[in-house]
Amino acid sequence: TLSCLYIVILSPLRHLTLPLTKLGLRPNYAPICWVSWFVSKTILASLGVFWECVGDDSGLKPTQNAIYMYNHGSNFDPPVIYGHLGFCRQVYKKSLEGYPPLAWAMKTWGYIPIIRENRELAIATMNNELGKVLSAGYSTALSPEGTRSMTGDLGVFKKGG
Repeated sequence: TLSCLYIVILSPLRHLTLPLTKLGLRPNYAPICWVSWFVSKTILASLGVFWECVGDDSGLKPTQNAIYMYNHGSNFDPPVIYGHLGFCRQVYKKSLEGYPPLAWAMKTWGYIPIIRENRELAIATMNNELGKVLSAGYSTALSPEGTRSMTGDLGVFKKGG
């Protein structure tokens, strides 16, 4: 249901980004970035989900593109990431494309699919795609553990993450 709400609200805004960036707007200032930030904060607050960034977050600058890594603890992670950083491209496991609405949204938003079962291909894809995303002016977020933590503890990082 959360992904369907994102699809309905954010996908049309995604298509405004290219024309606006051609007019000189930085990608991180596109309407999809601001709306995604607002929608994420609203969804989390309405569900009673509160979070905090633990550690030194003084280096988090949503107006600059970067690669952000986070401990993947729940399906609320993407809205939390957006609520703190604004819109950024996510790295996701390609097997999630088995859920059509989610697959359509992730492709529309320019997320980066990786095939986790093929380590060399996953690393090559990340190296190639992350370079494109960063040069286009976007940030990206990924969970270097490669899966959700069922205990809340930080898992072992996958190679390349």
